[in-house]
Amino acid sequence: MKKNVNIKSLSLGDLLLLIFLISISAFRLNIYIALPAYLLVLLFSILKNKKIKITSTLKWGILFWGYYFLSILWSPNNSDTLRYLSAFVYIIGIFCFLPKFISDKDDIDKVIRIIFYSIAFTSIYILILTPISQLGISRMGSVLGLNENTFGMRMAIGSLLTFYLIKNNNSNKPIIKILVYLFLLVFIAMALLSGSRKALLIVIIGISLLELLMTNGIKKIMKIGLIGVVSIGFVYLIFNNTILYSTIGYRVDRLLLTLGGDNSLTTTLKIKSGEVGSTDKSLVERTFYIKQAMNMFKEHPIIGSGGNSFITRMRLIGYTHIAYSHNNYTEMLCTLGIIGFIIYYSKWLLTLFKLLKINKKNKNNKIKDKKAILFLVIIVLFLILDYGSVSYVLEFNMFMLCLIDMYLSIEEEKNLIEYSGVDKNEK
Repeated sequence: MKKNVNIKSLSLGDLLLLIFLISISAFRLNIYIALPAYLLVLLFSILKNKKIKITSTLKWGILFWGYYFLSILWSPNNSDTLRYLSAFVYIIGIFCFLPKFISDKDDIDKVIRIIFYSIAFTSIYILILTPISQLGISRMGSVLGLNENTFGMRMAIGSLLTFYLIKNNNSNKPIIKILVYLFLLVFIAMALLSGSRKALLIVIIGISLLELLMTNGIKKIMKIGLIGVVSIGFVYLIFNNTILYSTIGYRVDRLLLTLGGDNSLTTTLKIKSGEVGSTDKSLVERTFYIKQAMNMFKEHPIIGSGGNSFITRMRLIGYTHIAYSHNNYTEMLCTLGIIGFIIYYSKWLLTLFKLLKINKKNKNNKIKDKKAILFLVIIVLFLILDYGSVSYVLEFNMFMLCLIDMYLSIEEEKNLIEYSGVDKNEK
């Protein structure tokens, strides 16, 4: 029997987990909120069960971050490498405490709901603090000092989780159903108002994939047509609504114009040695970063230049906007080389392979494993989005990876029990 999880039924540990997820949704930059939330949930997990579950994710995390900090030996600036020490602490902590909250698939669903609650709380908080006068003028989240892209992608992932909850809903209470649908609309709206093109990608591709993969037989053909019509209507709304066009529409417009060779409304980027190009600032800057990263990779292809050394390079050439390379693939290659790249992405690709295997097995089942579909879509999207963002230091992404790994462990254990013919209770 499925556990019916609502806010009233959350235990102390669940509430601490909720507070931690809220803290990495909107308050990560506020150490007075994020650090206590992290320490409390970590302490609770230690007191609950003093034994640490040595999961494959934890082993991988220690290996990857171990190599990252080993690169201090050849890094040109140790302080730049150590800049991500706090991210390492948070991520390894997640890999230690999250498995203690999960023992079966019902617990997986419970954590998904807790993530949903955290994003819902964040959306309400942002809505309350954002002046109505700023809608259509600035990207949502920017007024409060949040990273608009990170905030937008979080809302977009929230829409996918909400869609899953709708498809997997077992509540008979109309008010619950209404609230879930309402938050689906809120998450999508806030993802768009953040002005993040990556968030737009998650919403359109993510929900479309979930709908198709969760549909069987002839209905799938009908759903393809419906998705096409809805997508066209969705895009039409973005380009014909003043507020949406001012936040996300014009950014998509400029991207398409720039890719088509239009150099109007130019923005010139400069370094001490001269100009690097003029066109849509975001696209040119990202292209510039990627080229610089690949040049660094060619210099030290095997071991890389050292953790977070891309920022060091930007400082050395006198670039005015010092930042990471805005591409997780090039960031891994230029800073940690082929060795670091393989260590990092081996886990993601293995996870993707296992999810594909489960979905292939359940392809013809009338009752699909919706969690496997949800997690497959999220992993695919994360890998696509890595081309436009540096994600290895994002606690939320690592939280999702750990959660998916726990799901796969439970699935593998179930298959092993079925194969051996041993009853779980007897075990």
